Amino acid sequence: MYRISKKSHDPRNASKAAIHVGGEVIKILVGPNEKAYTIHKDILATNSPFFESAIKEVWTPKERGTIPLPEDVRNAFELYIEWIYQRRLPCLYENDEKETMDSSLITHAIAMSEKLQDNKFRDALNDAILAAVMDELSGAIRWLPGPQEINHIFKWTPKLSKARKLLVDIHVNHGQCAWLEKKFNEDELADLHQDFLTDLVEGVFEKYCTPYWRDPTNGSDPCQYHDHDRLGEPCYRTLI
Repeated sequence: MYRISKKSHDPRNASKAAIHVGGEVIKILVGPNEKAYTIHKDILATNSPFFESAIKEVWTPKERGTIPLPEDVRNAFELYIEWIYQRRLPCLYENDEKETMDSSLITHAIAMSEKLQDNKFRDALNDAILAAVMDELSGAIRWLPGPQEINHIFKWTPKLSKARKLLVDIHVNHGQCAWLEKKFNEDELADLHQDFLTDLVEGVFEKYCTPYWRDPTNGSDPCQYHDHDRLGEPCYRTLI
């Protein structure tokens, strides 16, 4: 069962206040089976330039069109609905009495965030990955992204993506040979995205050639993996 983390400074926490909207709704058809979702069109347009443009194309005073998302994953879109209405990311579930993040869900949502151009959603997803990796109290590693997560994110994000940088930084600063041998088989190593391998090698060289190296994943800069500064926008945390 999915649940919300209780940790502070974690985008997987539930928001204290829901976003209340009214007005007209529009139907979104997600995935190859066209699962239908009815959502307020104003909140979609406010959060996503993609939807803002798409709504203008299909919405007229006489006709209420639909917007198809045939390549997207249903549960990732449901996570986005939670985000735009509640400002939360319910991506945790109980597994053998341990709290575990649905890594597949997060990686598909990151790919979708690029299409939707929702920068706050994307920044929050990056923070969710970092929160899953680093134990809040001790700094112990709890989870490392594997080949499926790496390849999916690198396939669907641009070269300057902060999600890409986060995955590389995690492996540069916390990856271990024993973990590599356990996590990857030969076929998976051969199929790793070339950009990830290139960035990983560059990151390792930079780390070992830099005196007094500081781990960028340690949380000293809470907006290290955000795009809002570059875009001149406030941090998503101001909305929660």
